[in-house]
Amino acid sequence: MYRTQNVTVHVNGARDPVATGRTVTHAIQRVRANALHEGIE
Repeated sequence: MYRTQNVTVHVNGARDPVATGRTVTHAIQRVRANALHEGIE
């Protein structure tokens, strides 16, 4: 399962690096927002 997902990510990244970059950036922003929210509370 994990191996299949990993291959899919590499294939999608090779085809559309811009979309992959946006996905990664969005994920990082969510992690930062969650950490900041927890820090406030």
